[in-house]
Amino acid sequence: MRTDGRQIGSVLAATLIAAVLYSGCSSGVKRTGMLAWPPPPEKPVIVYVGSIYGSRNLDRSFFGRMNDFLFGR
Repeated sequence: MRTDGRQIGSVLAATLIAAVLYSGCSSGVKRTGMLAWPPPPEKPVIVYVGSIYGSRNLDRSFFGRMNDFLFGR
């Protein structure tokens, strides 16, 4: 397969334009170790604590734990 020099140039130009546009979308907000809103320097109101991956991550009620104890899980 033979490629034309113009075709390679246009692909390179499109890649360069995409890279410039993508880098322009980055924010200047500095990251801290904690995920919170609003970002610093303001006082955080909402803070990310963790994720729930399924029902095993949730605390069971008294009756749920009793059911697990008696009948197994």
